[in-house]
Amino acid sequence: MSRIKRLIIILFISLIGASATAIAQGNNQSWQPSRTWVVAVGVLEWQDSDSFDSFPKEGRKDAELVAFFRQAGVPQDQILFLKDREATKDRIQRAMARLLARAQEGDLLIFYFTGHGAQDDSGATYFANYDADGDDLARTALSVKSIFNIIERNFKGSRVLLTADCCYSGALAVEAAKRRTLLAYGVLTSARSDSLSTANWTFTEALISGFKGNSKIDQNQDGEIELSELAHYARARMLSKEDQRTSFTTTRDFSSEMILADVTKRTAAQSRQASARVEVEWQGDWYPAVILETRGAQYKIHYVGYGAEWDEWVEAARLRHAANVTSAGGKYGFTNFLATSALSF
Repeated sequence: MSRIKRLIIILFISLIGASATAIAQGNNQSWQPSRTWVVAVGVLEWQDSDSFDSFPKEGRKDAELVAFFRQAGVPQDQILFLKDREATKDRIQRAMARLLARAQEGDLLIFYFTGHGAQDDSGATYFANYDADGDDLARTALSVKSIFNIIERNFKGSRVLLTADCCYSGALAVEAAKRRTLLAYGVLTSARSDSLSTANWTFTEALISGFKGNSKIDQNQDGEIELSELAHYARARMLSKEDQRTSFTTTRDFSSEMILADVTKRTAAQSRQASARVEVEWQGDWYPAVILETRGAQYKIHYVGYGAEWDEWVEAARLRHAANVTSAGGKYGFTNFLATSALSF
């Protein structure tokens, strides 16, 4: 074989390799429903009712999140959803192991838990399965470490997105940083590892909004919702509505810019004329204001009754509909603005 032919063959092989790498990197930037595995555990009632208070089941958002994944194209046999009495420790562990063993290299796992989180005297964190005993967490409850162990022993995919809406859920982020594995982790939770979480659905609603492509979350207005944008949105929502701080981290080559969704449509806030009347949260109180300008998920507002020097750009999480607001001095007031408005915060 001549030297020129050898060079041509080497060049051709190199180009194929570069193309394969580019494709792999491209796949790493978005989630593909057909190659996604979902494990969702939602526990709103417990056998040990003395240790764990029940939550209302009406309008549960964990079921809505799972329904979205089905509608988005995740195959039914790649979804595990255990709720309430179904979610015993043994069943969660066995069903997870069976499901994850069927994944292939390059696949993505999305894990979600909602319910009670608890810690024992040693500081270990547990997610309370239905049959957890509050007096014996180490033996009866699902520890955060055990969740990672089940995943790493059985999941044959490449990336794992861990989410949780419960107290101490940030322990997932802490544990992910400790793991020595080829798996790449992304973690987004409602609380930090040392803090409680409210019993509201605010965080789960933020997840649903992100995966559905809510344009309020698209900060850079590129038509796509990225994981980092969802994390920023969830943080703002939880701070504003629940006075609570979220956790977010990624490990190895899990991209914080992973694309979760294309923006489905522009919100009314982005298409309406400026000057919509709203209320703005500032240091814990709500003040009447007018929207002067919008820029993606940012809104320039003017506080009614104050000078222009108080004008500022705020996020949607700090806005809400004006509702019969009147100042303490009674100088200005207004009722529900534009009753037909679709403006949503």
